Amino acid sequence: METFQAELDWLSTLILCGILQCLGLLYVLWSKPKWAGQLALLGLFLALLFLQVEAFLIHTGYLYYTPHLLNISAPFLLTLGPFTWWYFLSSTRQDLPRTLWLHFLPALLYFFYSFFFYLQPAQYKIYALIVQFHGHVEVERVFPIWKTDPWGVQGWVIVEGASLHLLSYGFLTWLLIGKKTAGKHQVRLLFLSCILACAGMIMLLSEGGVINGVDIYSSLLPDYFPKLFSSVLVYTLSILMLKNGDYFGKPKARYRKSGLQDGLRQRKIQQLLILFEQEKPFLQQSYSLTQLADHLSLSPHLTSQLINEGLQKKFFELIHDYRVKEAKVQLAQKADLPKMEYLAYELGYGSKSAFYAAFKKETGLTPLQYRKQNRF
Repeated sequence: METFQAELDWLSTLILCGILQCLGLLYVLWSKPKWAGQLALLGLFLALLFLQVEAFLIHTGYLYYTPHLLNISAPFLLTLGPFTWWYFLSSTRQDLPRTLWLHFLPALLYFFYSFFFYLQPAQYKIYALIVQFHGHVEVERVFPIWKTDPWGVQGWVIVEGASLHLLSYGFLTWLLIGKKTAGKHQVRLLFLSCILACAGMIMLLSEGGVINGVDIYSSLLPDYFPKLFSSVLVYTLSILMLKNGDYFGKPKARYRKSGLQDGLRQRKIQQLLILFEQEKPFLQQSYSLTQLADHLSLSPHLTSQLINEGLQKKFFELIHDYRVKEAKVQLAQKADLPKMEYLAYELGYGSKSAFYAAFKKETGLTPLQYRKQNRF
């Protein structure tokens, strides 16, 4: 008993604070107006809560006194990707497919495969806990009442399988971001997408070296990385929620009563894109939202709605993007380039400095540096 005295240190304190933060996030999300993606976020944070609770119990040694909670978080690890995918579909305004539940099938299958382990008596779970996390301690072997891993795949599933699962969802959500979002919303979703991929890599590099008790290769990261990662994620999301009160809110329906229907919106978006690609009205310095509205035979209010809802941008962001895009083409393809002042005016900017500032903010390079690197 003395070997397993429960103790608190800096790592367990960070995890415990993460648990409290996660409970706070769950409360905040539950108190928000209900929408489709909210259930996905609640599920995501609930899964993170289970992961943190078991990590805390394992690291402190308290799991020795609550053996029935051993491996209770394992199926929840396989729900991080599906819950995030669910949130992405909702926040990008897509209809949720009826087959969405299939994304949770691996977690369900793993739960039922491991079900007999959860029914084992406490003595066996204590033995399994000691062997798994305190292999250096000699202990009398305890046999299970039922076979807990008949196919010998649990080690593969919970390490390599879970790592591949998280990496795959990180890639899939990244693809969904590129096609359906833009602006700040795109950055927010990209953060969650990178988190999934990062979680998979951390698990693979810190725990992937041992499978079913067999050393395959030396782990590249400390073993406390997976324990701490879910808490760090919760901390980060808490900061983002404090900074942006609507970070996890439903995309704003500013124009719900304006009457711009889906069919009309799609036709007008296509008309707008063709207009900008062929006639390039954005090159006019004084080009305004009212002029664009006249081109589209819409009111300025509906035109603003069209850009915000259909392209996830504001009018000035749309103009800026197309001007920088045109600048890139001219800088890369024109053999005889005019002076930067004249080019700035041609692109619709009022001054050379405004052009330089906008271009460098977008590309990280000055126009001349970009031309030097991309000249055909």
